[in-house]
Amino acid sequence: MSKKTCFVISPIGEANSAIRQHADDFLELLVEQALSKFGFRIVRADKIPRASTITNDIIEHVQQADLCIVDLTFQNPNVFYECGRRHETGKPTIQLIMKGEKLPFDVAGIRTLEYDLTDPRTTHESIKQLTVFIEEIDAANAYSNQSSGVSLATIATTLARIEQRIIGSDIIGNSSPGTLSKRELIRLPPHTAFSKALDSGDISSAKFVLPRIRQFLGESQYISALSVLAESLDEQSKNELQAMIPDLVCKKQIGDIKMAIDGIYDFYSNSAASESGIDIIENLIQDVINDPSINAEDRAFLLNELQKLKYESGRYAEALIDCLKLIELVPEDSAYWYNLALNQEKMSRINEAADSVEKFLALDKAPKQHLLPFAQKVLSLAGRNLASIGSIK
Repeated sequence: MSKKTCFVISPIGEANSAIRQHADDFLELLVEQALSKFGFRIVRADKIPRASTITNDIIEHVQQADLCIVDLTFQNPNVFYECGRRHETGKPTIQLIMKGEKLPFDVAGIRTLEYDLTDPRTTHESIKQLTVFIEEIDAANAYSNQSSGVSLATIATTLARIEQRIIGSDIIGNSSPGTLSKRELIRLPPHTAFSKALDSGDISSAKFVLPRIRQFLGESQYISALSVLAESLDEQSKNELQAMIPDLVCKKQIGDIKMAIDGIYDFYSNSAASESGIDIIENLIQDVINDPSINAEDRAFLLNELQKLKYESGRYAEALIDCLKLIELVPEDSAYWYNLALNQEKMSRINEAADSVEKFLALDKAPKQHLLPFAQKVLSLAGRNLASIGSIK
């Protein structure tokens, strides 16, 4: 019996580039390990002989593979196109994204696994989570779903045009700011129309698309769209999110609650009105963060949105108390230790801040470079040395 095929869709990059290294790590450290016991033949696009970026061979794998694993990290246009073609088939697909990256609107409503390859412990945990996803598909024997049956020749013709647009970084069209015609918006798929309106700076047109998003893509995508508009300082969208949350809390739709609160936080933070948002968000999330039946990571996410507003408003003592609660909920999340250090430093509790920085560095083996100057500053004030921390060379 021939092996099942898993096609890996991921950003690949040029040989010896940082993106290629990431792609190889994703494939070898995560995908191959998680698939090892399931008997798959694993294929990636750069292993297929071809003359161009996108070919029939790739799309044939996208459509015909028993399983596709998609890495959405770096928001690569080719990856999104191939991912979309895969979803049309109805065949098993697992989406992943690197920890710390935000899912774009178009796929925010689709179940996506966050992975972390920064150290052996987090890599092992990511392998376990991906294995669970695969076990669910394997147990259901879902590999027999049929593809969309679209002619490969037709797809290849379409791809030839898409490829040129990708090369020109014009996947959905570059429009100058201004009002888009309703006829143009109605002719486009809802998510494409929404994205095009946003890219052209036309909030009014983006809001015009909202009812179609709700009708055809569902409530989660609608909430995600409202959240994007709230982030763009649209008060009406922010108010609608606030009005929706009590019902979402009753239904315990935690993913939607997180999206909505994130949009509300962004509205107040981006409009330099953090103080005004504190009581609003606190009232909205109170029942959720006090509900022990809800996942600790989800409760911590919501509490951290409140903590950030307090920090931005200069209410460091209150924000510090929230940070301690965050660490109690999720003690191994380096970001919460970093936030604790920020508040401690603002309160001149330097030794405590240095302790928190050291904990952050111990948990995060590859901290983002923009975080290191603060870490160096705090450790220096406490008479300690950044280079002496084991994770930093």
